[in-house]
Amino acid sequence: MLPFSFIQFFYAPFLEAQSKSRAARELPEETSGHLVIIGSDSIALSLAVRVKQFNYPYCILVNDVNHALDLVDQGFRAVVGEYDKSETYELLRVDKAAMVVVLSDDMINTNAAYTIREVSEDVTIVANADSEESVDILELAGSSHVYQFMHMLGEMLARRTLGIGTRHNVLGQIKNSISQRPRLRIRRLWGVLSWIVAFAASPA
Repeated sequence: MLPFSFIQFFYAPFLEAQSKSRAARELPEETSGHLVIIGSDSIALSLAVRVKQFNYPYCILVNDVNHALDLVDQGFRAVVGEYDKSETYELLRVDKAAMVVVLSDDMINTNAAYTIREVSEDVTIVANADSEESVDILELAGSSHVYQFMHMLGEMLARRTLGIGTRHNVLGQIKNSISQRPRLRIRRLWGVLSWIVAFAASPA
């Protein structure tokens, strides 16, 4: 029983603590001019990939250690912290950040914007709103710019799909039937994300 007890009460907790230590909870004190991304959906990760292409400093804030470790394993710079605690943003040096991009659900985005404004009144906050009613709430919470990315994406998909001048890519042909799909270019959405990157990279 001794080996099993050793593994259960000593070795396993030691490995778990070592694993959790890989997830950072703060940024170095000298960090400045960086981009803070709150949320880890597909838009947030796509933004992180584009930021990495420019070798621009950034971090992704998540509130779960295991999720943070998954992101670290994927090559992202993830930080663990609570969205509604000012200490979290103090440790992320938000007062010296170039921009904060809030890409979680509306409730978390609103709480995060309010909390960030407690730490810094000047940092630029770009937020995503899932519903139309949340746009005004996020602006009142302190967001500098509010977008509805899913609404924008839906509009662009509908416009490209229903447009009579839309070009198609032929996927295959079965007898007289041709399988096609529209060539969708999501320029406006990527334009906003590119603007975020360019704004953050511009000198203060």
